[in-house]
Amino acid sequence: MTKKVDLVLVGGGGFGKNYINILLNNISRDDYRIVAVVDINPDGIHRKDELADLGVKVYNDLEAFYAENHADLAIITTPIHFHYPHVMTALEHGSNVLCEKPLCALAEHGYDMINKSKECNKFLAVGFQRSYSENVLALKKDIADGRFGKPLRCKAIVLWPRDKVYFSRSWAGRIKDNQGRYILDSVANNATAHFLHNLFFLLSDKPDRVKAELYRSNPIENYDTAALRVNTAGGVELMYYCTHSVDKMYSAIAMIEFEHGTVYHNEQGEKEKQLYAELKDGSSIIYGQCNIGDAPKLWNCINAIRHGDKIHCTAEDALAHLLCINAVQTNKDRIKKFPDGMICENEQRVWADGLYEAFINCYEQWLLPSEAGYSWAQTAVEADVINFQGGEFR
Repeated sequence: MTKKVDLVLVGGGGFGKNYINILLNNISRDDYRIVAVVDINPDGIHRKDELADLGVKVYNDLEAFYAENHADLAIITTPIHFHYPHVMTALEHGSNVLCEKPLCALAEHGYDMINKSKECNKFLAVGFQRSYSENVLALKKDIADGRFGKPLRCKAIVLWPRDKVYFSRSWAGRIKDNQGRYILDSVANNATAHFLHNLFFLLSDKPDRVKAELYRSNPIENYDTAALRVNTAGGVELMYYCTHSVDKMYSAIAMIEFEHGTVYHNEQGEKEKQLYAELKDGSSIIYGQCNIGDAPKLWNCINAIRHGDKIHCTAEDALAHLLCINAVQTNKDRIKKFPDGMICENEQRVWADGLYEAFINCYEQWLLPSEAGYSWAQTAVEADVINFQGGEFR
């Protein structure tokens, strides 16, 4: 295909702003054309006047768009609970799809989307942006080629404060919406989802059994804090710590231990050394920066349509994260509010005093908070991912 790729953007506010900025800021490229933006709130579409000047149409319904148009690529940036219907509609109308992370709320819908993609012979890419980094892909290949030997265990920690405005969105921190549709918005399924996904992605692995300790300090339905121990199908122990209930950032630290060395991911350090490996023979490999923004995943999808390039992060690649999140969510009745004496609040945010230090300590020791003896912690409950069937979370 040598003609321009016709694009429809589903969601013109929220995260859709990122794609609108990329598309408008690179409009001189000759490989794409923005056909339309679909949004239930047309007045909230980002840079709508500039889009209008380019002749971009606006629809408030995706079916209405397809009744009059075709798109080679649909970019889905709507909230989590709309990913499934919007992706299915786009595929059924002959569009390839780039869906923002996470893939969707329910694993059973994820399988439906994958099957529909195959049935329609269209790709379904997922927007975990670090998976589109050439440096991450180079590391993934080295791991698959056995350069470091067998993976043994891995861990990641992401402590990201989020303010009251973040939680004021209608679907933020919700398990279901008012119509009963699953959202499963949480710290592990939205803002920090990249880093849990990335461990599975690099190892080409998936969860088998999951232990989860879930907490919250913000007045939300779901959890804003999670500590996980995952046993993967490949026999790797995976520890994951994430929270929004802190008042300062400790961002994106991870490591993977192998037979012959250790891989480190540190987004707090120099960009050129965000991703590197140290081998037991004394040598090291610097892969470089891995936080590359949103543009590369868009160009990857356009090049896949025009030139047949391989999609770097497919729905199949994103499924491991989705399976893990669904298993975690079986603990929804065990989401514990932090003790009142721990919870602090100011005009901007709510946080749990001492959690920042506790999670760093747990990360360093490869322990869940209950195993480390914190008085506020509760024992994790294990979920079997293989036998988990979805439906109602119990």
